[in-house]
Amino acid sequence: MKKTTLMAIAIAIAAAGGYFVGQKQTHQPAAAAQPSERKVLYWYDPMVPGQRFDKPGKSPFMDMDLVPRYADEAQAASGVAISTQQQQNLGMKTANVEMRQLVSPFSAFATVATDERNVSVVSAPANGVVSKLFVNAPQQQVKAGEALAQLWIPQWTTAQQEYLAVRQLGDAALTRAARERLALQFMPEEVIRLLERSGKPQTTLILRADRAGYVVKLDVREGAQITATAPLFEIARLDPVWLVVDYPQTQAQSLAVGSNVVATSESWPGEQFHGTV
Repeated sequence: MKKTTLMAIAIAIAAAGGYFVGQKQTHQPAAAAQPSERKVLYWYDPMVPGQRFDKPGKSPFMDMDLVPRYADEAQAASGVAISTQQQQNLGMKTANVEMRQLVSPFSAFATVATDERNVSVVSAPANGVVSKLFVNAPQQQVKAGEALAQLWIPQWTTAQQEYLAVRQLGDAALTRAARERLALQFMPEEVIRLLERSGKPQTTLILRADRAGYVVKLDVREGAQITATAPLFEIARLDPVWLVVDYPQTQAQSLAVGSNVVATSESWPGEQFHGTV
């Protein structure tokens, strides 16, 4: 009897233990499924996304590692995808998209030069000698009509004497023709009129500035012999002036006629000069 009772108790305990274990296993959550390995379609360089490679490694285009393209990635129709780490390596910065004028400032050294369109040349009208200079140094400022030099032109003597002789004949046609011959020898009108008033040959000529400005070139000295049409003076206006800029040829495409320019000079600290290309 006692043996039977002990067997029943053991069976009951075993049943209770089985029930407890069953309950524990029933309420224990299932272990999370191990993620499957992502499938790589190919490797590529984000800077050249059209070129594909079948294995990882260094990009032949840029000094960077190739990036894998996974099968579960939604590839954009266009554009370049760059990881955060690659952006940091490249020093990239992001900004909001907005409509505005692009400005690419550039600094360079420049030299001041005269505007060639505002330069006039004073030449010798005939062969002669420079008897006196009134302007004897470059960069000297002159006014319009100011005397530059005095020339002695002896070759005018014969033509002027012929003209005076024809005038005495009283023939208007001959006089007019003789006067035109004087003009063809580049004899100024003021010299011809002085010849007519005085009745004596005029072989001295005062060269005068045809405009106000600065004498930027002086190619003559007192006592020098000169030839016809030889340039003696160059006079330039210095408003405006040119800035000749040493600009890299590789950036020449960014220049355009009408572009604004701001210049500074150590001679005028704190002052800005504005111009255009």
